[in-house]
Amino acid sequence: MALVMKWISSLDVHRRASEALGLDPDVVDLAVPETKAALLRRCAAYLCPCPPRVVLERALEVLGGVLPSNDELKDELGELLEGMIAYGDVFELSESIMPGQTRQGNILFLRPPSFVIRPSGLTFLIGIAPFDQLPILQAMKGHIEAANHIRRIQPRGDVDLQALLKQAGLLEVPDAHWLKLPPRQSFAQHLNRLNSELDVAPPSGDIAELSVLEPSMSVQYYKGRWQTLGKQTGRFVARRPQAYGADLWTYSEIRDGRVGKVIDLPRRPEHRGCDEAWRLQAAIDADRGQPQLYRVTDTHGGTHRNLEFFSPLPQWARRRFDVIGEPLSQKGCLFAYRLPTREFDQEVSFLQKELWMSESN
Repeated sequence: MALVMKWISSLDVHRRASEALGLDPDVVDLAVPETKAALLRRCAAYLCPCPPRVVLERALEVLGGVLPSNDELKDELGELLEGMIAYGDVFELSESIMPGQTRQGNILFLRPPSFVIRPSGLTFLIGIAPFDQLPILQAMKGHIEAANHIRRIQPRGDVDLQALLKQAGLLEVPDAHWLKLPPRQSFAQHLNRLNSELDVAPPSGDIAELSVLEPSMSVQYYKGRWQTLGKQTGRFVARRPQAYGADLWTYSEIRDGRVGKVIDLPRRPEHRGCDEAWRLQAAIDADRGQPQLYRVTDTHGGTHRNLEFFSPLPQWARRRFDVIGEPLSQKGCLFAYRLPTREFDQEVSFLQKELWMSESN
């Protein structure tokens, strides 16, 4: 029996793929962040637990031939996956916690399908079902709004959404628990605690290929702050390679380009190394009198304002902005959010108190 092949257009590929991912093909295609985030969720549903790179590689493989496969696409998928971790769809733990494992890379795990209801009634969906099968979400897809990696449902007067989601097996996550913050400290207190731990660390010996987050470089260009080890002297957030897995985050004491002491981050196993490192760098910058910056721009009509960031935020901060605002694709910054004007002053206060940031002029 002869095999019959049917050619379909690129538009048909986009439409069929978007529909298969539970999105409206009349509104989105594979080029938009919402569809790429849905693809990452689908890949994670089948592959987790696994390292983050495995999910990214599979998503790139699926998109190959449909979208240009380049560093820009890889970076976009990586940023979306970081957003999904911060938002709560998946969580990341050290590989060393798994039985029989001694490596120190990170593993992604699925968070059980859950929901968070804000006081306003706005409901956020978090978590991923194994194999991406959850009938209630299919039945409600016409009411689920997608914005980048975020899924939310507007308040509805015709249905008890809380009861409906619980009956369908979703877990309710208290708003306060979802937005749990670390203990509030001044930047000096935070820096002193880490310096005290580094003071008593044993000599590390030489470490090859250390990358250093250079405090003297502009806080408005995060990638440019990363420097190879040269003749630096001081204490730096740094990354060191390991035989397997991603580079490890560290706090390192360096003199004339030679590493003397190192403590690995995170200091607490329930935290991610990058989150502790980014907050530590914020404390270092504030202590130098050059705090990390955010930029404010007004949007049309004055109902919203944009916050633009130049440095990464820990996931507990990103989660907060995911709840209150809307992620934006913005040039001239690392990432950005649009916030309702009524929430703006409180969120700026949060940045100043928790991460010691200042507004860019």
